[in-house]
Amino acid sequence: MHPAAKGAPSPELARANKLHQFFAKDTKPDHSIGTTTLSLKNVLMPGDQAPDFTADGYDGNSFKLSDFRGQFVLFDFWATWCGPCIAEIPNLEAVSEEFGGERFKVIGLSTDDNLDDPKAFLAKKPSSYLQGHVGLEESYTMLSTAYGIQMIPAIWLIDPNGKIIARDLRGDDIRTTVEQSLTAESE
Repeated sequence: MHPAAKGAPSPELARANKLHQFFAKDTKPDHSIGTTTLSLKNVLMPGDQAPDFTADGYDGNSFKLSDFRGQFVLFDFWATWCGPCIAEIPNLEAVSEEFGGERFKVIGLSTDDNLDDPKAFLAKKPSSYLQGHVGLEESYTMLSTAYGIQMIPAIWLIDPNGKIIARDLRGDDIRTTVEQSLTAESE
């Protein structure tokens, strides 16, 4: 269960079983293990350059990840139908309020199939941080492939040069990682 459920059964806050990933470098594309075949994918890791992307803002304008070069960027792939995604919003709001400014931005990237669902959600629960939409099937498919996203929420921290600091952040790890990164950069 998600920590926000405080031990009570809550389908809205239930976490999925963790998927295991295997990382291999410089190897053949497929491996046979008896009757199991593992197909290797490029999975971005800390230190790798984050691929640029474009998101549609809800104000009618679009923005790119590269628009935020020179700043730390925490971004979250989420959807209105995803209970664990909704459960992470308070953590993202808190980090945005505590650290947001010229050095640090938080961006929500809705993966919903249409613009209406996240617009309606955000009208009921306004966000203190920038929100965009990447959910059109073709654009999200390209992004999920480029970033190796297996499930959402997928929360990433990028440094001012566009390199990945951390991926798959959750709960208290979001704040801790952001604070450590901002502190290390200012030393």
